[in-house]
Amino acid sequence: MKLAPKIAFVSAGLLKPKKTDHGIAREHRYLNYGLLGLATIASSEGYDCRVVHGFFDKPDTVARRVLFEACEIQRPVVLLSIPSSLAIQWSREFCDEVMQLNSKARIIVGGRWVVGDDPNWLKVRLPLVEDIVAGTAENKIVSILGEVCPIPTVKNPQVLQNLQRFTSYPRLNYSLLEKPTDFQPSIEVSRGCGMGCSFCVERNDKLNPLRSPKQIVDEYLAYLKQTGQLEAKPYFECSFFRPSTEWIRDLGDELCERGVSFEWRTESRVDSFSIEQCSGLQRAGMKVLDLGLESASPKQLVRMQKTRNPDAYLRRASKLLKGLFDIGVWAKVNVLLYLDESLETLNETTDWLDEHRSFIKGVSVNPIVAYRGLDDSTFLNQIEDLKEKQRVEDGLVKDGFVFPNLSGDSRNKNLC
Repeated sequence: MKLAPKIAFVSAGLLKPKKTDHGIAREHRYLNYGLLGLATIASSEGYDCRVVHGFFDKPDTVARRVLFEACEIQRPVVLLSIPSSLAIQWSREFCDEVMQLNSKARIIVGGRWVVGDDPNWLKVRLPLVEDIVAGTAENKIVSILGEVCPIPTVKNPQVLQNLQRFTSYPRLNYSLLEKPTDFQPSIEVSRGCGMGCSFCVERNDKLNPLRSPKQIVDEYLAYLKQTGQLEAKPYFECSFFRPSTEWIRDLGDELCERGVSFEWRTESRVDSFSIEQCSGLQRAGMKVLDLGLESASPKQLVRMQKTRNPDAYLRRASKLLKGLFDIGVWAKVNVLLYLDESLETLNETTDWLDEHRSFIKGVSVNPIVAYRGLDDSTFLNQIEDLKEKQRVEDGLVKDGFVFPNLSGDSRNKNLC
């Protein structure tokens, strides 16, 4: 009996951390749950899959590990996921090393936000890859593998596609990872956002309905079984967690009926929940809520298109933080340094945070990064300085990302 084809699913790493490069930052472990989902689908169809994360390891080191441990020796098949344009340089070095080690290797690349609607842009930067797949791939992965590495018992790859049984949210198989317990488990609960913020790549993507509480509990229990863990604290992955009161009640009922209890974490906007809803979520296990405040400067909030009424927005944020504190849910606040940031706008934000510091467990601050995407015009049109706008446009075309000058002026480097 011929063994199932071995396929390597590789999540591209970074040459250095996005923020400060130090030892703790290099120990960060973020699960590429989308890639694990694709490997889960392929595995269920009979492929022998291994999922490898590049992290901050050297590309040549990962290439050797992949070719000698996770692939067919004669003609390796590597599916490379590039989750960010910041990982393109790492990916190029990885592909070069793979092809030097085995010129017969076949590399297929994906990455929804990096590929966008122009695969040729990425092909120029990764000339050694065989194919580049745009968009999400849950409904494509079986036919893709059927073309490049068919399972011997299936003569027609199209048959596999016709038998596709998976939704957008396959139940993840953590046993396909090199070290499953290195990661906080992820449960993808929804996709999309559609709230129109100028900095968000999903600003025009409709928010999908949340997965059912039953599916979520099923996936949690499957994780425990696969890894041998007695308990876990999963992250409910989404861009915008917005449950209805009915969904919250159903989650609590599902957990109670099945005798399951676990703490979890997720992220959302500061103006999306009532205190009553938060209380229901807390009873259903929510322990940490990452909140996209982004700014407490009225001018910046409007510029980000975060809200049209910043005063009401900040009042709701204040009420939510106090309510979360009262029920024992930790709040982590995310702040985004945006275009035309100034000492005045920064002081508005830091003063607001100081006023609420007793209700906040942690704060994360990041400068805006412009990424090449399906529609860059909304962001670019906010850059008034023509030289700076041209610099950003050139950077997007060349590298796929650029760090804009926060002052919005190419001559001012103080707030870069």
